[in-house]
Amino acid sequence: MKNIPAWIKFFFIIGLLIASKFIFFSKKEDKPSDASKKKMSAPVAVNYFVTSFEKFSKTIFTTGKIVSFNQVEIYSEVNGKVTDIYFKEGETVSKGDLLIKLNDADLQAQLLKIKSQLKLAEQKLERLKKLVSINGVSQEEIDVQENELNVFKADLAFYLAQISKTTITAPFSGALGLKNISIG
Repeated sequence: MKNIPAWIKFFFIIGLLIASKFIFFSKKEDKPSDASKKKMSAPVAVNYFVTSFEKFSKTIFTTGKIVSFNQVEIYSEVNGKVTDIYFKEGETVSKGDLLIKLNDADLQAQLLKIKSQLKLAEQKLERLKKLVSINGVSQEEIDVQENELNVFKADLAFYLAQISKTTITAPFSGALGLKNISIG
Protein backbone atom coordinates (compact mmCIF):
# COMPACT_ATOMS: atom_id res chain seq x y z
CA MET A 1 0.00 0.00 0.00
CA LYS A 2 1.20 3.36 -0.87
CA ASN A 3 2.05 5.89 1.71
CA ILE A 4 -0.47 8.83 1.77
CA PRO A 5 1.07 12.21 2.48
CA ALA A 6 0.36 13.72 5.89
CA TRP A 7 -1.28 16.88 4.62
CA ILE A 8 -3.95 14.91 2.74
CA LYS A 9 -4.70 12.93 5.91
CA PHE A 10 -5.01 16.16 7.86
CA PHE A 11 -7.55 17.68 5.44
CA PHE A 12 -9.50 14.41 5.29
CA ILE A 13 -9.88 14.33 9.08
CA ILE A 14 -10.94 18.00 9.18
CA GLY A 15 -13.56 17.29 6.49
CA LEU A 16 -14.96 14.32 8.48
CA LEU A 17 -15.24 16.42 11.62
CA ILE A 18 -17.13 19.18 9.78
CA ALA A 19 -19.48 16.70 8.10
CA SER A 20 -20.24 14.91 11.41
CA LYS A 21 -21.04 18.28 13.04
CA PHE A 22 -23.74 18.95 10.43
CA ILE A 23 -25.08 15.41 10.50
CA PHE A 24 -25.17 14.64 14.23
CA PHE A 25 -25.21 18.01 15.96
CA SER A 26 -27.68 20.05 13.91
CA LYS A 27 -30.52 21.84 15.72
CA LYS A 28 -34.05 20.60 15.36
CA GLU A 29 -35.22 24.10 14.42
CA ASP A 30 -33.13 23.96 11.26
CA LYS A 31 -35.02 20.88 10.07
CA PRO A 32 -38.42 21.65 8.63
CA SER A 33 -41.15 20.08 10.72
CA ASP A 34 -44.83 19.58 10.05
CA ALA A 35 -45.75 22.64 12.14
CA SER A 36 -43.47 24.94 10.15
CA LYS A 37 -44.81 23.53 6.92
CA LYS A 38 -48.28 24.55 8.08
CA LYS A 39 -47.04 28.07 8.91
CA MET A 40 -45.62 28.43 5.44
CA SER A 41 -48.89 27.56 3.82
CA ALA A 42 -50.92 30.04 5.94
CA PRO A 43 -52.62 32.88 4.02
CA VAL A 44 -50.69 36.11 3.57
CA ALA A 45 -52.29 39.46 4.49
CA VAL A 46 -52.43 41.91 1.54
CA ASN A 47 -53.62 45.47 1.00
CA TYR A 48 -56.03 46.19 -1.82
CA PHE A 49 -58.11 49.04 -3.28
CA VAL A 50 -61.46 48.80 -4.95
CA THR A 51 -61.36 50.75 -8.21
CA SER A 52 -64.23 52.67 -9.72
CA PHE A 53 -64.81 54.94 -12.69
CA GLU A 54 -64.27 58.65 -11.95
CA LYS A 55 -63.82 61.77 -14.01
CA PHE A 56 -60.12 62.53 -14.48
CA SER A 57 -58.96 66.09 -13.85
CA LYS A 58 -55.98 67.52 -15.75
CA THR A 59 -55.44 70.23 -13.14
CA ILE A 60 -52.30 70.05 -11.05
CA PHE A 61 -51.85 72.17 -7.96
CA THR A 62 -48.28 73.02 -7.11
CA THR A 63 -46.15 75.80 -5.74
CA GLY A 64 -43.77 77.66 -7.97
CA LYS A 65 -42.86 80.88 -9.68
CA ILE A 66 -44.24 82.14 -12.96
CA VAL A 67 -42.09 84.34 -15.17
CA SER A 68 -42.88 85.89 -18.51
CA PHE A 69 -41.61 84.53 -21.82
CA ASN A 70 -40.53 87.99 -23.02
CA GLN A 71 -39.56 90.57 -20.48
CA VAL A 72 -37.99 93.98 -20.84
CA GLU A 73 -37.24 96.94 -18.65
CA ILE A 74 -38.13 100.08 -20.58
CA TYR A 75 -35.99 103.19 -20.36
CA SER A 76 -36.26 106.51 -22.15
CA GLU A 77 -33.61 107.61 -24.64
CA VAL A 78 -33.63 111.10 -23.10
CA ASN A 79 -33.87 112.32 -19.54
CA GLY A 80 -36.77 114.47 -18.49
CA LYS A 81 -39.70 115.06 -16.20
CA VAL A 82 -42.55 112.53 -16.50
CA THR A 83 -45.73 114.44 -17.35
CA ASP A 84 -48.19 111.59 -18.01
CA ILE A 85 -48.46 107.84 -17.42
CA TYR A 86 -50.92 106.11 -19.74
CA PHE A 87 -51.04 102.60 -18.24
CA LYS A 88 -51.93 100.69 -15.09
CA GLU A 89 -50.06 97.73 -13.63
CA GLY A 90 -51.20 94.39 -15.06
CA GLU A 91 -52.89 96.00 -18.06
CA THR A 92 -52.61 94.40 -21.51
CA VAL A 93 -51.12 96.64 -24.22
CA SER A 94 -50.45 96.32 -27.94
CA LYS A 95 -47.16 97.00 -29.67
CA GLY A 96 -46.71 100.77 -30.13
CA ASP A 97 -49.22 101.86 -27.44
CA LEU A 98 -48.20 105.05 -25.62
CA LEU A 99 -47.03 104.29 -22.08
CA ILE A 100 -45.24 107.40 -20.77
CA LYS A 101 -44.86 111.01 -21.91
CA LEU A 102 -41.91 113.17 -20.85
CA ASN A 103 -41.88 116.96 -20.73
CA ASP A 104 -41.16 118.32 -24.22
CA ALA A 105 -42.25 121.97 -23.82
CA ASP A 106 -38.82 123.38 -24.74
CA LEU A 107 -38.61 121.13 -27.81
CA GLN A 108 -42.13 122.16 -28.88
CA ALA A 109 -41.12 125.84 -28.60
CA GLN A 110 -38.02 125.18 -30.74
CA LEU A 111 -40.24 123.33 -33.23
CA LEU A 112 -42.56 126.34 -33.56
CA LYS A 113 -39.56 128.62 -34.11
CA ILE A 114 -38.15 126.34 -36.83
CA LYS A 115 -41.55 126.02 -38.54
CA SER A 116 -41.92 129.79 -38.74
CA GLN A 117 -38.36 130.21 -40.02
CA LEU A 118 -38.98 127.46 -42.57
CA LYS A 119 -42.16 129.14 -43.80
CA LEU A 120 -40.36 132.49 -44.11
CA ALA A 121 -37.45 130.86 -45.98
CA GLU A 122 -39.89 129.20 -48.44
CA GLN A 123 -41.65 132.51 -49.10
CA LYS A 124 -38.32 134.30 -49.61
CA LEU A 125 -37.18 131.59 -52.06
CA GLU A 126 -40.39 131.95 -54.08
CA ARG A 127 -39.86 135.74 -54.31
CA LEU A 128 -36.24 135.30 -55.36
CA LYS A 129 -37.26 132.82 -58.08
CA LYS A 130 -39.66 135.43 -59.48
CA LEU A 131 -36.93 138.09 -59.38
CA VAL A 132 -34.34 135.88 -61.12
CA SER A 133 -36.66 135.50 -64.12
CA ILE A 134 -36.40 139.30 -64.72
CA ASN A 135 -32.71 139.37 -63.71
CA GLY A 136 -33.48 141.20 -60.43
CA VAL A 137 -31.16 138.90 -58.37
CA SER A 138 -28.26 136.59 -59.10
CA GLN A 139 -28.39 132.78 -59.10
CA GLU A 140 -26.03 132.84 -56.12
CA GLU A 141 -28.69 134.46 -53.91
CA ILE A 142 -31.17 131.73 -54.87
CA ASP A 143 -28.58 129.04 -54.05
CA VAL A 144 -27.91 130.65 -50.66
CA GLN A 145 -31.66 130.81 -49.95
CA GLU A 146 -32.16 127.13 -50.99
CA ASN A 147 -29.32 126.14 -48.67
CA GLU A 148 -30.90 128.10 -45.82
CA LEU A 149 -34.24 126.39 -46.53
CA ASN A 150 -32.54 122.95 -46.41
CA VAL A 151 -30.90 123.83 -43.08
CA PHE A 152 -34.31 124.70 -41.62
CA LYS A 153 -35.75 121.42 -42.96
CA ALA A 154 -32.90 119.52 -41.29
CA ASP A 155 -33.50 121.38 -38.01
CA LEU A 156 -37.21 120.54 -38.28
CA ALA A 157 -36.39 116.84 -38.72
CA PHE A 158 -33.98 117.00 -35.76
CA TYR A 159 -36.55 118.52 -33.40
CA LEU A 160 -39.25 116.10 -34.53
CA ALA A 161 -36.88 113.22 -33.75
CA GLN A 162 -36.09 114.71 -30.32
CA ILE A 163 -39.81 115.12 -29.58
CA SER A 164 -40.48 111.50 -30.57
CA LYS A 165 -37.89 110.42 -27.99
CA THR A 166 -39.99 112.00 -25.23
CA THR A 167 -42.68 109.34 -25.66
CA ILE A 168 -42.20 105.78 -24.46
CA THR A 169 -44.21 103.15 -26.31
CA ALA A 170 -44.70 99.41 -25.81
CA PRO A 171 -41.99 97.47 -27.70
CA PHE A 172 -44.27 94.42 -28.08
CA SER A 173 -47.79 93.30 -27.15
CA GLY A 174 -48.32 91.80 -23.72
CA ALA A 175 -49.23 92.36 -20.11
CA LEU A 176 -47.48 95.05 -18.11
CA GLY A 177 -45.86 94.27 -14.79
CA LEU A 178 -45.04 96.54 -11.92
CA LYS A 179 -44.31 100.18 -12.66
CA ASN A 180 -41.40 101.81 -10.94
CA ILE A 181 -42.16 105.36 -12.01
CA SER A 182 -44.35 108.26 -10.94
CA ILE A 183 -45.40 111.57 -12.47
CA GLY A 184 -42.81 114.24 -11.80
